Amino acid sequence: MEKLFQTGNLIVTKSIAHKMYESGEFSAFCQTCLDKHKSGEWGDLEEEDIEYNNEALISNQRLLSCYLLPKDFKILDDKKIYIITEWDRSITTILLPSEY
Repeated sequence: MEKLFQTGNLIVTKSIAHKMYESGEFSAFCQTCLDKHKSGEWGDLEEEDIEYNNEALISNQRLLSCYLLPKDFKILDDKKIYIITEWDRSITTILLPSEY
């Protein structure tokens, strides 16, 4: 996968970090999602959000991706993860929607 932008420092929330510690499979899932995010595969977003991200690549705005969790990864009541890269590409955060 071609990397389209810099992600800066990677931050994961406490809930994500805990699940990554518990499960190597979840860690691998997060890494796969991060790789997709960096290559412009924005995941499970509405078409208008995908278009916004594609424009944000050019205009240096914040980028948001959303990926559905496999059924065997239950974290609180969340069914997906978000990956957000800030406008200046200094920080990328992996978090649950309930932590947004």
